Parts: sequence; structure tokens; C-alpha cells
Amino acid sequence: MGWYYPPDATTQAALRELLNAQRQGVTLIAQKATYYGRHLWSVYQTKASPTNPIPHRFINLDLLDYGPAHQSWGYKETDESMGPCHYECPLELLDLAGPDDQADGTYARAWRAKVRAYHAKTKQRWLPGSHVTIDGHKHFIVKRQQRRRVFMELVPEGGYFTARASVLSEYTPPPEATEEDKPGA
Repeated sequence: MGWYYPPDATTQAALRELLNAQRQGVTLIAQKATYYGRHLWSVYQTKASPTNPIPHRFINLDLLDYGPAHQSWGYKETDESMGPCHYECPLELLDLAGPDDQADGTYARAWRAKVRAYHAKTKQRWLPGSHVTIDGHKHFIVKRQQRRRVFMELVPEGGYFTARASVLSEYTPPPEATEEDKPGA
């Protein structure tokens, strides 16, 4: 699916169009929506009809963007069955959408698990002196944390850096070499 730029759409008009949706012949009723940055997270419920007798809820992500070439706001819609690559979906929307094991398809179930893991990781508090790594590449020592930002020092090169708590992993430094372990001792 590509991007759709309605002609002369303002942000509010594009959001209104998204929330009053009828997609693929099925009427969708927005249960709740949250606008976060350029992400519109929504929980929709399908309306019962002769072709769709059992309504169900699902989570939808609409990526919003201003297209200078189109001189209007546009969006790209993805729902949880596509397994979006964004995991900042509010947990209250996950709970509103229903149990994870009843999600529509394996991509949706896997995506919901990743969203829950993302939120667990962002809530983690890193104590000063903790050893952490970013994707297993560099070794840092935590100096302090403010909300979701972690301030750290690179080891052994030095230098100070900040990162989001969600990208950090615990790191166990190798044990210090003793005098007996050193060559030529």
C-alpha cells in the first residue's frame, strides 16, 4: 500500500477522513484514537453487515506526512495484521482491541507482543554505574537517567552520549584480568 494525498487536505481534514472510514466495503467505527507525532493510532470495530456478521476490533496505524509536491497532508495506512515496524502504540489501545490471542493473524499477535516488550523496556530504570550496550556494539556506563533518556559514558574510549532507554540492553563486562592471568607473569 502506498501513500494517499487527498487534494488540499489539512491535518484536521485528513484525520477526519481517516476516522470516518469505510475500507474495502466494510464500515469501520473508531473506538478510540491517539495522535502521537506523525502517527495516528486507532482502534476500529467493524460494523456488522450481511457480508460481515461478526464485528471485531483491530488496531490501525496511519503514518501522516506533508507532501510538498502535493501541497497537502497525506497518510499511509497499515493495520496490525500487516505487522507494522512501529511499536509505540499506547497500551490502552492494545487492551481496548481485545485479548492478544484473538488478534487477527500471526503478524498481529507477534506485533502486539513486540509492542508490550517495547513498553516494558522503556519503563526500565537504569541505575548509575549500570553497564549497558546498544544493539551489542558498544559498551557504556550509565551516569544518570531522566524519564526515557539515559546519559552514559562510552567505555574505554570515553565521551558522553544519550540514548532512549528502549534501545539499551544489559551488558556484563568481562572479568578483570588478575596478575596470574597476564602473560609473562
